[in-house]
Amino acid sequence: MPQEITARDLLKTEEIITCAPSATLSQALARLNSSHDAVFVAAGKKLLGCITPYYVMFRANYPPTTKVEHCLFSPPKLRLSTPIWEIAKQMVLAKVYFLPVVSEAGEWVGIVSVYSLLRKVRELGNVFDTLPLRGKGRLTTIDQSARLSEARELLRRSGVARLPVVDGQGKLIGILTRYDLRQALSAPKTSLSPFSRVGQKRKSLDQPIRNYVKGSVITATPNTPLPRMIGLMLEHEVGSVVIVNPKWQPIGILTYKDVLEAIARTGGEEEEGMQMELPEDFEDKTGFQVEVEKRFFKLRKKVKLGRLEVHVHSVKNAAGEAKLYEITLIAHHRQTPPFVAKTAHHDWRVALKEAMDKIESQARRGEAEH
Repeated sequence: MPQEITARDLLKTEEIITCAPSATLSQALARLNSSHDAVFVAAGKKLLGCITPYYVMFRANYPPTTKVEHCLFSPPKLRLSTPIWEIAKQMVLAKVYFLPVVSEAGEWVGIVSVYSLLRKVRELGNVFDTLPLRGKGRLTTIDQSARLSEARELLRRSGVARLPVVDGQGKLIGILTRYDLRQALSAPKTSLSPFSRVGQKRKSLDQPIRNYVKGSVITATPNTPLPRMIGLMLEHEVGSVVIVNPKWQPIGILTYKDVLEAIARTGGEEEEGMQMELPEDFEDKTGFQVEVEKRFFKLRKKVKLGRLEVHVHSVKNAAGEAKLYEITLIAHHRQTPPFVAKTAHHDWRVALKEAMDKIESQARRGEAEH
């Protein structure tokens, strides 16, 4: 992966989806199509934040009439010099595939999208063939007779964002995404929302999923070249390609996340130390850093870890107060692939402890296997 590709080469300055801070959440979300999209909110050249379905629909539960200024997400900000592998990594961590770019003076100058990133890489010819791709065989399916409650639980338990839907013979008949499910389970209360269907009452979790399954699925065979599969996703602007066998049974899936993770792994890694990314308004940055250093020092006495990446996101209520801290740890090991732990709790100390415990457990298993 050519490291000289930066955000400057991928910058988009026109046709960016924006809205005013006074707009309602329903107005903002009506312009989006998936949980990884984003609507940007700015005051002049200053970026205030963005609205993304993942955070306002899945991680929080804001009423559709909420003003967007009260439920803004602060995405990672790229510089014009940010390398492509770092851009890919930040997209995966933030679960947002459209990230803002700011100048050295802090002025908002545009965005980088997953589409521009992958199109640029595709121009490089055989680069995709050399990517360290790992997720191509991961697959979680669901039967067409399943209920909405089963789909919701399966999505939660598996951690995936989409489920290929199969019939009794295991044949692919469609796909159900996390975004589709959220729309299906929402209903108007005093006013209509973008998640609602006009004139319908609240949907029961006992409903079959077949009413919400998308029948149009982009597919490929196990022999389809990786560049071709990525090309299909770009051409149709879909988040995945389902890999099927001759009987039309799904045997794998390739997603944007898989490709972004592979691009991120092409970047250079430091051997030691820590890297922390905290919200700008995090109240106890010093206390947090001290606690991370203390726990990481103890952890490294038990397992052979190198560099630790710490990413913190705070989910806020309508009043702008942090009600939940989401912590992602990425621990780089000298002998195995990186270990990743994600936790969430209203007390960041509890979330940090749980995340460190998960890293230790993974590292011990990884060392035992090697």
